Amino acid sequence: MRPIIFVLLLLALVACGSASAANRPTPNPVAVGGRIFTIQCGACHTISDVSSATLGPRLSSMFARAKAQPDPATWLRLAITNPTAETAPGYQLVMPTSYGQSLSPAQLDALVTYMLKVGGT
Repeated sequence: MRPIIFVLLLLALVACGSASAANRPTPNPVAVGGRIFTIQCGACHTISDVSSATLGPRLSSMFARAKAQPDPATWLRLAITNPTAETAPGYQLVMPTSYGQSLSPAQLDALVTYMLKVGGT
């Protein structure tokens, strides 16, 4: 009898856990990408054109270059994960090449979403 009660309790706990997971809101990719940009990119890149000089191009400049491409999101992913593929005019290549390994695919997607949403404003 005890094993049956244990199994029933275990099933009830699993059902409660999956129900609460299903009710959790999906994180906003723009907000997640903004946090990633601030933490990972903000030391060298700025969002605003009115801020001081930076080591890397401003977000608005990256946005403009991405929008000139046939697939802006793919271009941004490549610029982040393989910065040696194309260096921004007027900048020396100092960006680490490790972002392809340090950001998960979901984080990279959120970062690109943020850059495409905020870069043009």
